[in-house]
Amino acid sequence: MNIGVEHGNHEYRKSYLKRNISNEKMIECFNMVSDRKYTVVANSIIGMPDETRDLIFDTINFVRMLPDDVDTSGAFVWAPYHGTSLRDLAVEKGYFDGDKIVDMAYFSKSLLKMPSISAAEIEGLARTFSFYVKFPENRYSEIKTAESVNQ
Repeated sequence: MNIGVEHGNHEYRKSYLKRNISNEKMIECFNMVSDRKYTVVANSIIGMPDETRDLIFDTINFVRMLPDDVDTSGAFVWAPYHGTSLRDLAVEKGYFDGDKIVDMAYFSKSLLKMPSISAAEIEGLARTFSFYVKFPENRYSEIKTAESVNQ
């Protein structure tokens, strides 16, 4: 069972994604489907318009609160698909060229150019997302080193 967390910050989720469900209610729902005979997956997305490193860590911290048997193995990098309001916002803010066509491929790199976070930082956080979720916080400095491919 795949459940779309998308974003771990309630205000961002409510304002940008138009999903007005509290973190507490989502955790309650994950607890209800946890410990079953099927696999439960929490899908997260990072690199959305106006997102920051702190907002991405809101998602990481939310996912860390889910039951241990929920598969939280990574995050997808947001893609500006045609016909979505978030794409329109990205174009309006100058983060993305509205003439570009985006296919349905999986993205490991952000297509946005935002002042709040670089595409390289989003790529590094996507690559290390599961480490931040699964390892203790005292290992975060080591994980941050792994975000960069130039280390």
